[in-house]
Amino acid sequence: MLEWVREPFVKTPAEGERRPRGAGARYVVGELLTCTRCLGSWSALTLIGLRAVAPRKAQVAATLLALSYLNNLLQARLACERAPAAADGAAVPA
Repeated sequence: MLEWVREPFVKTPAEGERRPRGAGARYVVGELLTCTRCLGSWSALTLIGLRAVAPRKAQVAATLLALSYLNNLLQARLACERAPAAADGAAVPA
């Protein structure tokens, strides 16, 4: 979905994990985009900075992130509930 953002900074082989591309700032951005812990830390720091500069926009961004997390949590729960039935060969309701 957002491959166009990663493309200039990250090598994506057919198989295997993504690797940063280039050197200098390009490599640093690639490292940031491939490291989930790094990305989470920088995102949190950006949200804190946004809250200091533009509290209303930060509130909207935090609400969107919270809703996104809730969506992911519910999707994971549904996937876990359906997994045993699919493993047994039973039909999984849509």
